[in-house]
Amino acid sequence: MASTPTSDTQTSQEPRLNQWLKQFFIRLIAEQTGLEIKPHDQEALDQKILFRTHVLQLCCPENYYQLLESQTIESRQEWQNLIALLTNSESFFFRDQGQFNLLKDHIFPELIQQKQTTKTLRICSAGCSTGEEPYSLAILLKQLIPDLDQWDLLILGIDINSVSLEKAKAGIYRPWSFRKVDPETKQQYFQRIKEMYHIHPDIKQMLRFQTVNLVNDEFPRLHSELREMDLIICRNVFIYFETAAITRVLEKFYHTLQPLGYLLTGHAELYGQDAQKFETKVFSDAIIYQRPAVAPSLLSALEAQRTPSESNCKNLDASPKSEGKIIETDIQLCENTPVRSSQRPDSKAFHTAVRNQNTSALLTEKELLRRAEMLARKKAYNLAIQQIEKVFELNSKNSYSHYLMAQIYNYLNDYEQSICYCQKALAIDVFFISPYYLMAEIYEKQGDLAVAKQMLKKIIYLELVLLRLT
Repeated sequence: MASTPTSDTQTSQEPRLNQWLKQFFIRLIAEQTGLEIKPHDQEALDQKILFRTHVLQLCCPENYYQLLESQTIESRQEWQNLIALLTNSESFFFRDQGQFNLLKDHIFPELIQQKQTTKTLRICSAGCSTGEEPYSLAILLKQLIPDLDQWDLLILGIDINSVSLEKAKAGIYRPWSFRKVDPETKQQYFQRIKEMYHIHPDIKQMLRFQTVNLVNDEFPRLHSELREMDLIICRNVFIYFETAAITRVLEKFYHTLQPLGYLLTGHAELYGQDAQKFETKVFSDAIIYQRPAVAPSLLSALEAQRTPSESNCKNLDASPKSEGKIIETDIQLCENTPVRSSQRPDSKAFHTAVRNQNTSALLTEKELLRRAEMLARKKAYNLAIQQIEKVFELNSKNSYSHYLMAQIYNYLNDYEQSICYCQKALAIDVFFISPYYLMAEIYEKQGDLAVAKQMLKKIIYLELVLLRLT
């Protein structure tokens, strides 16, 4: 087929992926699953594709691509095999104690009180992997609801990886899954058999599991269990998704929640996303999103009554997409653009540069930054860095350019350099919130949750300060 991507062939006739074929696979995977294959993961992707090509005894990777692209039963089965290789099934019980404290002390008591009349509660754990999260939710609810046997309770665990879901249904875990669990809880809700821990049947029967592709499957649906949810938890999922996929899933989640239902994501996963339909609630250790009781059109009308910002710079919101994605902004100057108060610190970042440059130099900076963003979106990171360094030569006090550099180094997995440039941006503009989000994201990826939470607390403080100033 003329339109089929091709691979290079070594002299030994052993197939390997060339860059064009690899990009075809990356695009297909993103369209099918929402997963974004980052530069440092692409070599591993090569090996996984070649492995599946060999297992299926196909002559070349092009044939494997055609199999995945076809709409057949064999294709659907093979996607499950590939997804099992692409997704991370690492999880453990009561992961992120701060968020579980939020559920225990605030969200669950509120929902339980609201549902006392109907005694119905519907919860979804999206991207539940091998089941540790939904089982943790079941244990927590059993502790909070004395008459649980009188409730119509649904805890639905969903994941794209059917292999992980089979492990979740089995409910058997290694000791490593309990590294955040106190001995009393482990003893009360699990039975040890040899070196493995089996979840007690009364907890196990509280859950249901379902294979769901968040990006491509249609939901909510009338005759599906994935509807009218009081709480959706989707943590450490969006960090692997492309921006467009996150947008699609957020829209589905909104309609899957009941009015006043909650969405809980990983720290900073939605910063830079359009979550305006939700109301954001800020707590000391976490942020949660709530579907409002009133229609979005009414919220929009109220939003339109806000006083326009004095900022005249649009779309330079220096806001990181999930997992340090490069911002797709069109840098331009315009007059009288209303800006929400939560955007004010990012606008201020660019105005700092504006005040320190004459008109000619400003246009040069603007063009260089536009080029840098364009190159970064095309993954030409070295060229993007060169453009930003030219901005530094013109104006070393442009905080946004330092932040853009931080995003690029984060994307390249150079976290030390990324944090360094975040700190440089903050040294120029103390009200610039985006670098704090990026640093929180990095520290969380590195497993330093304490420092990540410190970053989030600083964000909360700055948001409150800026709200008082508006």
